[in-house]
Order: sequence, then structure tokens, then C-alpha cells
Amino acid sequence: LDDIGQAPAVVQAALMQLLLARQINGVKIDDKVIFVAATNRREDKAGVTGVLSPVKSRFAAILELNVDPEIWIEWAFENDMPAALIGFVHFRPSLLSEAETTNDIVNHPCPRTFAFAGKLMNLGITSQEVLAGAVGEGCATELVGFMKVYKELPNINHILLKPEEAPIPQNPASLYAVVSALVEKATEENSKNIFTYGDRLPIDFNILLVRDLIRKCSKIQNTK
Repeated sequence: LDDIGQAPAVVQAALMQLLLARQINGVKIDDKVIFVAATNRREDKAGVTGVLSPVKSRFAAILELNVDPEIWIEWAFENDMPAALIGFVHFRPSLLSEAETTNDIVNHPCPRTFAFAGKLMNLGITSQEVLAGAVGEGCATELVGFMKVYKELPNINHILLKPEEAPIPQNPASLYAVVSALVEKATEENSKNIFTYGDRLPIDFNILLVRDLIRKCSKIQNTK
């Protein structure tokens, strides 16, 4: 029962017999059927007026789902989101959930709108004005700034060829960006050089590099 909180009270009331008696007008629901309902919260400004107390009490439990950046990043790898966007979420994970919603006709950063931004970026659309339409002005400003850092990284091919001597970025944004760029280029064949370079990174970024490599290409776990 999706978006149950947006249903008028009379519609919610009509669900009571279905949820508790598990029948409608004498037609019984099979025991194998499980009812699950989903809704936004009232503060999400999604047109939710609330859920009737007798309806809520008919569910075994009420759980609140929170945004987990790590799970979103796993989804991003599986759905071909651009490397620069994944690096940005590593850099600013709180943006996935910290924005306040509004009834004004502007977007805000959230897992869904980040995905739309990724689709735009995959089409080669990286202007701040268009990305602001997807994730909001403030987030788009940060994202475009991160993309500039991403483009100005040390030559990734040089890192892959000579990982022992390639330069190591100093600021966090560049470190997140170089990790994402290496993951994007990773194969089983060049993994040894990537791990060699990773060993020279600050430990947190070395761990991040390995985790993302495995997310992108699990076979890398079996290389020497």
C-alpha cells in the first residue's frame, strides 16, 4: 500500500477491514499475503496529512527508513552512475539527507535527485544551472566545484603506469576524486598498480579505494 499517508481519511478507513479481518465483503485474503505500507512523513511536504490511529495499530510494527550513503554508493556502481558523482557523495555524504524540503518549485538533494543528476552527467550535461534543477542551487554549486577538481587531477594513466612515483593529492576533495577516477579505470590487469598507488595514500583513502574497487569489480578480490 504505497503512499498510504496521502490517502484521504475515508480511503484509509476502507483499509481497516482488509488489514485486520483480512477480507473484503466476505472474500478472504490468502494467508500467504503480507501487507506492507509506505508513506512519507508530514514534514517531507509530500501531501501527507497523517495516518489514522486505527490503521496504524493494525500493522505489527512501524519502522523509519534512513538514508545510508554507503548503500546509495553501492546502488550507484550497479547503475552506472558517473565516477565524479560517486566521488562527490563520498566527499559530502550528508547532502543525501540534510536538505530541508519546501513547497517552492525548486529541487533539493536526496537519493532520487542525485540519481537524476547522474543521468544528466552521463549525457554530458554538467552546467550548474541544469544540475541545480536536479539537486538544488547549493548542492549543484558544490558538485560543479568538485567536478573541476576531478578534471584537474594528476594524469590517471600516469598513475596506472608509474604508481610508485605519481603525485599524491593533498586536499580531501582531490583525494576523493582520485580514488573515484582510479576505480573508474580499474581492471583485473591494472589492479596491482592501483593497489601500489593506494598503499601510498592516507590509510582512510586506501581503505575507501579497496572498498570501491570491490564494489565495481568483485573479481579484484581474487588477484594477488
